[in-house]
Amino acid sequence: MPLFAKRYPILFIIPKKSVFRFVSPLRNPYLNIAKLQSLEDAKQEKHNEVKSMVEEEEWEWEEEEEEEEEKKEEW
Repeated sequence: MPLFAKRYPILFIIPKKSVFRFVSPLRNPYLNIAKLQSLEDAKQEKHNEVKSMVEEEEWEWEEEEEEEEEKKEEW
């Protein structure tokens, strides 16, 4: 036992659960990286979905405008 452990024994009293919770992400970093990557992929997929929906709406809106202009020209 180190000398300072005899002087300050309180420093070595750490609950097991907190140590385990703190160490657990470090035990398998690849698992956490995979989880983060899957979350990022899900966010990106959702973003692309929303983007494509917006583009479709804009396309439909442009088509409607063109139809209205054609009707005005016919009159």
